[in-house]
Amino acid sequence: MAGLRGRPGELNQPIRALTQDLRAAGYDGRSPIIAADHMLAGALRTRFPAAPATDCDGNEQPVAACVAEETADARAAGQGWLLISRDDRLPDDWWDEAQTVLPAGATPRVLALPWRYVPAGSAPEHYRFVWHPPQGKAP
Repeated sequence: MAGLRGRPGELNQPIRALTQDLRAAGYDGRSPIIAADHMLAGALRTRFPAAPATDCDGNEQPVAACVAEETADARAAGQGWLLISRDDRLPDDWWDEAQTVLPAGATPRVLALPWRYVPAGSAPEHYRFVWHPPQGKAP
């Protein structure tokens, strides 16, 4: 009901459309998911059950340290990684911090997807992501 009242919540997230767009962008569905919040990590884990998912929200360790650790673990395992956020639950400096440890040229792509079960004309949700395929494979 919250979405119909103009206040979209977790149940209004367009996760199915997001997963389709991530696959279209080259995400393999197996590489680790590093999300900016635990709800997004969990939602994507349900759609990509072969992929480990974690959040780097800055609560347990600084964002840059968490992202560096997770990407290093993926690289050591010969995997790619997906770094992703959603604008409705994103601290202003999250990407600034995360990008300090990303490979050169790793610029987030933006997806604007319509919320589910909200009034027509509602502003979309924005997701930002970097898909870094396993080394030696084209994105």
